[in-house]
Amino acid sequence: SSTPHQEKLQTASNKYSEVYDQINKSVKVQKIWQFLEPVFHTADIAKKMIQESKKFSQIEKDWAKVIEKLNEEKNVIRCCENDMVQQLLKSLEQGLDFCQKKLDTYLETKRREFPRFYFVSDTEAVSYTHLTLPTILLVQVS
Repeated sequence: SSTPHQEKLQTASNKYSEVYDQINKSVKVQKIWQFLEPVFHTADIAKKMIQESKKFSQIEKDWAKVIEKLNEEKNVIRCCENDMVQQLLKSLEQGLDFCQKKLDTYLETKRREFPRFYFVSDTEAVSYTHLTLPTILLVQVS
């Protein structure tokens, strides 16, 4: 049988473990968002990936809500235990994963059309997708 102290320690340990998980999820969401944000703000991607761009726009609004709550609530434990924050982080993680996979698929088709794209980063590949073939060659040569 456990003592009252063991039960309190277990409860605290569980709480801190959940807080740790929420912080890790926040960091993961922020990293993916920071990578995708400039990509989905390009006119070319907005035109060619309409549904994904709309999805990303909603993700940005939800991410702003999370950030607002983080700024509002100075206690990290209460913030991580907040139902809205937990639900939005889960939704953001799933939505960003979806957008990332769709972008990867889009870029793979572009790489098949123009194999030099295999040798550049995703960000560079996105910046070239709206250019014509002769322009791409000039950019790659210079």
